[in-house]
Amino acid sequence: MNPTYTIDDAQWQALIRQVADHFDDLTIKRGFQDYKQERVHELTLPRAGIVEALVEGHEFTRCRVQIKLNRVTESECACPAGGGCKHVVAVLLAYANLQGRLVHQLVNAKSAAAMEAARVKAEAAAAGKASRSAQLRERSAGLAEQPIAAWRELFAACIAPLAEQVRNAQYASGALAAIYETLPPLSPVMERLAGLHAELFVLEQVTKPAQPTGGAWSGGGLFLGFHTHAAAAELQEAALKRLAEGLPSPSPAERDYLGDTLVYLREGMLTEPQAYPYITELYVAYWRNWMRPHFEEPKTLTGELAALDAAEARLGAAVTRIHALQARGWMRFWLGEDAEAIDLLRTAAAKTRVKPDSLFVFLDELSGQGQPDRRLDWLCAIGPLLIGNRQDGLERYGRYWDDMLQQAPEAESRMWETFEDMLPFAGPLYENKLIERGRWRQWMDAQLSAGVEPLDLRISELAPIEKNEPQLLLPFYHQAVERHVLEKNRHGYKAAVKLLKRLAKLYKKLKQDERWEGYIEAFAERNGRLRALQEELRKGKLIP
Repeated sequence: MNPTYTIDDAQWQALIRQVADHFDDLTIKRGFQDYKQERVHELTLPRAGIVEALVEGHEFTRCRVQIKLNRVTESECACPAGGGCKHVVAVLLAYANLQGRLVHQLVNAKSAAAMEAARVKAEAAAAGKASRSAQLRERSAGLAEQPIAAWRELFAACIAPLAEQVRNAQYASGALAAIYETLPPLSPVMERLAGLHAELFVLEQVTKPAQPTGGAWSGGGLFLGFHTHAAAAELQEAALKRLAEGLPSPSPAERDYLGDTLVYLREGMLTEPQAYPYITELYVAYWRNWMRPHFEEPKTLTGELAALDAAEARLGAAVTRIHALQARGWMRFWLGEDAEAIDLLRTAAAKTRVKPDSLFVFLDELSGQGQPDRRLDWLCAIGPLLIGNRQDGLERYGRYWDDMLQQAPEAESRMWETFEDMLPFAGPLYENKLIERGRWRQWMDAQLSAGVEPLDLRISELAPIEKNEPQLLLPFYHQAVERHVLEKNRHGYKAAVKLLKRLAKLYKKLKQDERWEGYIEAFAERNGRLRALQEELRKGKLIP
């Protein structure tokens, strides 16, 4: 039939919105199926705004439908649903086709409405973000004259939209970007200070969820997951890199900001957990790269010692003692009071393990300063402090000694004394250095005293001894042979025969064939009652 009443574009859009609001996706899809199967019949428009039709149901049933186009929610259907059903949707689709409208605009009304809502929401969010960014930039305009507490308030506002994100590397990157884009143009010194504080602030936010309720940098009970620790380590690395770049000469006002920054780092260092010394390492780097080049000594250093005393008294039980001792050790070190500095480090090491990197940095500080005697004293002092740590720091410690001996070969005797004081912890390092420096007899004495099994050593480890002083291997092998025979089992006898074969080659190399023949005959005779051993000797072609 030809439509008697037509609808304009505004009425059509209103109808689409009603379908989106009144019907769910499943009902719309089922109504579309009925429409496509041509189940809508006798569609009429009895008057403006009213549509009537019959819709075929299952088992030859028919449902009469009446729709009010202006108020679809008041539509009526003879089915049990009564109005909000697929039959009404089918009639609406037939009506749309009758009006020459696109049926799929009604079929997709729900998703189109959702997309429109999302678009409106996104536009509102973008407008809100733009307005918020403008407000933050306005707040940051006077950053160079504001106290650091105000900086931190601004940083908190910048990262507020990220509050629900997981504390990982992506969060840290987004937080820093949000802060950096808000910062105004600053002088070179203030720009670096603001960047450092941004990294410190985000570092605090990354670790804060795991902190106990004792403050931002509380000293106990902290555990960081893998991704959180990785994010914190990246932030620390970025801050260390910034500090390593140094600082231009600061103005008097900028020097005040440097002092205020030191206050924050000092408290963070004193109260952060020992397991994650992020701020402690930054505190040392801050002093090395930004403070000492621009502040008078020793007044500044003695002032820091007093400030550490005052802060420790104020913070009480929240202080991580090892960090306080290390900080004082650095001040004494820079004052040239090495004995006091070393005593502080020994006190720290007596309480808990001091990480090798925290000790090696003292040696790094002394490198290239033309003070070989002082560096030698520190090398000797640091060695015993490594005891209790993992042995992977020993190789690096050995390289420091290599550098030392290139400058002062006469220091070798002190190196051996230090290594011996570190035994058995420094055993691998001690033995490697003995080999490197051709101290074959001492190396062999170390193996014999430790009861090392020759068969547990690689051939390459014994090759330097065999090449340079092969006679030293004789007691090493002979003692091991007797130990294996005393085991009185087939496994021990096989091991003894392997060593006897090595002895045979060794005696031949030393051109002592007669001595070997006398030894093996006496050995076989002495152990003649051990049948299994005799069998292994024959298999090894050591006796006829």
